[in-house]
Amino acid sequence: MICMTGLFLLGLSCSRMNDDVDKYLDEGEIIYAAKVDSVSEHPGYLRMQLEMFVKAQRIQTVRIYWNDYDDSCGVEVNNRTGVFTKIIDNLTAKSYIFNLVSIDIDGNRSLPVEATGTVYGDDYISGLTNRSLQYAAVNDSGKTELFWSSNTYSGAIGSEVIYTDNADLVDTVFVPMEETTTVLENCNQEKTFKYRTGYLPDSASIDTFYTGYQEELIYKMIDRSDWTVTTDSYEPTGELPNGPPEMTIDGDVNTYWHTQYSGTMPGFPHWLAFDMKKNIYVALVQLTARQSYYTADATAFTVQKSDDGENWTDCESFGFADVITTQSFALSTPVTARYIRVYEYLGPNSYTHLAEFSVLGYQVN
Repeated sequence: MICMTGLFLLGLSCSRMNDDVDKYLDEGEIIYAAKVDSVSEHPGYLRMQLEMFVKAQRIQTVRIYWNDYDDSCGVEVNNRTGVFTKIIDNLTAKSYIFNLVSIDIDGNRSLPVEATGTVYGDDYISGLTNRSLQYAAVNDSGKTELFWSSNTYSGAIGSEVIYTDNADLVDTVFVPMEETTTVLENCNQEKTFKYRTGYLPDSASIDTFYTGYQEELIYKMIDRSDWTVTTDSYEPTGELPNGPPEMTIDGDVNTYWHTQYSGTMPGFPHWLAFDMKKNIYVALVQLTARQSYYTADATAFTVQKSDDGENWTDCESFGFADVITTQSFALSTPVTARYIRVYEYLGPNSYTHLAEFSVLGYQVN
């Protein structure tokens, strides 16, 4: 009796299991289409490009879904192999999950292949920083030269510079980030130029994202022909024809000013004060060391400004390197002044000397 009951229960259990399976068998066997083998994401401005690699020759269409399958688009494959590209436009800037479902000629669908990526928009652009330009000036060869900062800008690839040439035509050059100086050929130096910096938020991005344009002036060397210069001291006899302060504005790097050492030798600080005769927008100053004994020049100085030649205001301090080439010192905050002074406060000796001094900027009307 016990055995019969056990057999009855076993038969009842098997019958129920068959019922569960039969309802799926009645629907027929599920046939899946071949899947996309791989997919790569390439973000852009309010768009995304998907590149699909297909090996199987049994895919008619790939359906791409996003926003939890609420939105979709299709790519016709037509049983071919290779790489198929689809750009999805008019997206909102955010992160996405894309599901790629293959469909064969019989309407069979594949299991989804997932791809993720971020779409970028105006919020990303608003956070970009234009590369810092130290200054633009006419160099010794008469060409316009741009001097860039060496700061690091994550994702930046370079700057687009737009300027007017001497034929009054607009020229555009692209300056990569590793370039620290740029010469603008045939540039009209009486006009401004503008630049903007391009970024790639992702190395695979299909779009370059740019900052807004920044307009800049081209600084020129101020004419020194009517300048006068005074100093705290100079050597009147021992360095002739050198010694007087006027030697720093004669345009000859082989002549120089020298502080006094005959009879008495005053120590630091030493200074040279220049009356530029007009109000000048001073963007940077240039100093050239005495070509011989350049290691005996001052090693640190402060640029000072004055409106009356009597009362002086500190602008910015700099170090002076032991080289014979002309050194440029851009003021982080340019100033407008009639008088400018080089106030030297440190050096290896009590005396000092200097070959040339000049100012780059423009006259203020």
